[in-house]
Amino acid sequence: MRRYLPGFLVALALSTGCKECTGELQKLTSNAVLVPSVYSFGVVQVGASCDGTIKVRNEGQAELTITGVSYSDDNSGGALSVVSFPTESVLSAGEGEIVLRYAPTAPSNGLTSATLRVNTNDPTGGGERRGTVTGEAVAQTAGKLWPTCKVNLDDTGDPGLCTLMEFGSTPKLQPGAAGGLTRTITVSNDGTAPFNILGVNVLPPDGQTLQPEFAVDLINGQPPGAAVSVPASRQGACGEAIPNVPGIPVVIKFTPTRIGIQGARIQIITDAPTAGTGDGNPPAGQANVNVTGLGSGTGLGLSPEFIAFGEVAAGSSKTEDVRVANLGDSQAAVNTTCIDMNDNGTCYTDPLCTSGCQADTADVECTGGDADPSTGLNCDVEGQGKGFVLTATDATSGGTDEAVLHVTWAPPSAATFSKSLLFMSNVAGNTIYSVRITGGVAGTISANPGSVVVAASDDTNTATGSATFVVSNTGQADLVISQVSFDGPASITDDFRLTRAEDGLFTMSCTRTAAQTSCTVPAWSTPFTIAQGGQTTFTLAFQDNDAAVSMQDMDIAFTHNGNGGNPFLVGVSVCKPAGGTSPRPTCP
Repeated sequence: MRRYLPGFLVALALSTGCKECTGELQKLTSNAVLVPSVYSFGVVQVGASCDGTIKVRNEGQAELTITGVSYSDDNSGGALSVVSFPTESVLSAGEGEIVLRYAPTAPSNGLTSATLRVNTNDPTGGGERRGTVTGEAVAQTAGKLWPTCKVNLDDTGDPGLCTLMEFGSTPKLQPGAAGGLTRTITVSNDGTAPFNILGVNVLPPDGQTLQPEFAVDLINGQPPGAAVSVPASRQGACGEAIPNVPGIPVVIKFTPTRIGIQGARIQIITDAPTAGTGDGNPPAGQANVNVTGLGSGTGLGLSPEFIAFGEVAAGSSKTEDVRVANLGDSQAAVNTTCIDMNDNGTCYTDPLCTSGCQADTADVECTGGDADPSTGLNCDVEGQGKGFVLTATDATSGGTDEAVLHVTWAPPSAATFSKSLLFMSNVAGNTIYSVRITGGVAGTISANPGSVVVAASDDTNTATGSATFVVSNTGQADLVISQVSFDGPASITDDFRLTRAEDGLFTMSCTRTAAQTSCTVPAWSTPFTIAQGGQTTFTLAFQDNDAAVSMQDMDIAFTHNGNGGNPFLVGVSVCKPAGGTSPRPTCP
């Protein structure tokens, strides 16, 4: 039930309130906003006198007073003038109208424009509000190119004159993979006659040569190709607006395959005699729209992914740094960091934290505290604790999207170790990232060739091929391989088999039957040793099983206790013979 105060109680309450808030009332201010901030008269025929209106909106809490309106930077030859503006105060939440006039006496040589300067009692910015007024004088009817686009990344608000379009952060893709982000430039005709879009080009930014990863996706819903007509949106000598005339959408796609900021210049070529683009003085009928985008990764990036301290004398120390960066477009957290001294793959006593995420006392926490007494290992996150938050990537060095961790080895006596530095995160199901660190005398893993190319016939169900590669230990101690696995797509639909010449029992194979959609990728987890200076030979046999490109961008991963990165990866790809018709790459 609503209850109402008697009138005298209301008056008393207001009176008491005002005594307490007089100071706050004095802080109320006006807030002037020009709508629109860019006004186009479009194409106007010589001899016409055309009026247009810009509204001054008061979005403040106090009355707005306009004290004067004028032009500057005027290249219209005196064709632009101010007819009237509000002389009475504009109330809060109200608006007034400024009437402008464009009366050209001779054809203009391209776009004419001026800066509109509105002086007010708004306390911000010295009270001045600025807008842009444009027009073009022609001897007869003409089309006028006028590209617009959403100026906000969330696609809110009205479209504005498109001189810069931002794609924001877009996840990095594998070359040729589907995906990417699209945004739309609307090509409108701000003139009084139709014109045609003849082509849209994607060019590197001025002064650069690297081709950007933007592309023209669709023009008016169709792949780029034939010329597209753009209907006029104005008519008559003053270019009165024709209601409901659609513009032509030009869809630009950004498909980054590399991390970092990219830019491009979208060049729109038409047969319109005039172009109002706001990008200087382009050739008649052309518009240039600058676009930017950020190729972002996923998860965390660690650099380096392997640290080899080598030999450090007892009583001395050596420090190496690890940079951890958020490659994703949303905030990421590292819950804790440690050197996993007991090699159980976690910084916690209970890996699943079912009884709480208690730190494993055997591990070295990265807080810069006491070093491990037996090895002298220590770690510390620069300026932060063992857990920290990383903002979304900005793809530049430094900043809150990355952190630096120091790893120090100060052996109390001659020692050799091989451990993992762990980053336990909240990324993609609480992914645990690791950097292998070794010190002292250790084995060193290498492969020849480092990338294995399997030569197969054309992409058919009967295509077969095989390749061999040698894994060697060039270090100063025995090398223990604890696991061999495949690192690649979530499913593999072709037959393969990996064997090892020095061990007849070693085999990793998959044979997909007709009833299966993919193979369960196996791993070999029985450790074997490669002696110092020794080697072992592997053979990878392949048979195409689904007439589709597969087993590309795939690695064979070796988990080991030595130098050379952990896991150590040997790349695998499948190629076709020269002259084949398969979409596979041609064999070298």
